Amino acid sequence: FMLFSLIYFVYLLVPKERWVNVLCVSAVIIASLASYGLFYRPVESRYYSYIHTERSLEYRNEMRLHEKIVRQLKESYPAYSVGAPFITAHILAYPELGYVKTPFDVVIYNMNVAYEGIRNFPGLKNLDIKNHVWIGFIGNIPGWTDFPVDPKDKVLEEVYAGNKYATLFRGGFAIEKFAAFVYSQQQLREEILRKKIQQQ
Repeated sequence: FMLFSLIYFVYLLVPKERWVNVLCVSAVIIASLASYGLFYRPVESRYYSYIHTERSLEYRNEMRLHEKIVRQLKESYPAYSVGAPFITAHILAYPELGYVKTPFDVVIYNMNVAYEGIRNFPGLKNLDIKNHVWIGFIGNIPGWTDFPVDPKDKVLEEVYAGNKYATLFRGGFAIEKFAAFVYSQQQLREEILRKKIQQQ
């Protein structure tokens, strides 16, 4: 808005239409380039970087990536249960979000939910991992270089959209390890809290 207001102001001051046309075309080109983050510092392609990419149209790569993931799951893994992190799990489970017409059987990892349509990660021993496909994005958890895809997991394929990509894989061993780690930390915090209460 500011850019085009400036152009209009110049248009009022400059009588020569040729220069106004050049300025307008230049403004449109600059605005188009800027809409994909030209004037911003690049954001590393991580799963939760969409928080930063909403500053411009960069977030469209996130939307395209999820569209491609849904298409690939429909074509190649229609009968499989799908394990996904928070946002992707919701996209696959709720047609209201506009990505699916028929919801997938979804297991969420890294976070639990308390509403219908999505199952919480129950541990690999309680899942039929032969009929389960996991969706993994570049992790952003310090110290967990092999998360969410473990070296023991079988990578099926990678789906790309611009500078974003997701890995479809089978196994879920790193997800199991991380869930066990989080559970142990919760137990430790509860134990520390219990001791503090007893001391009071």
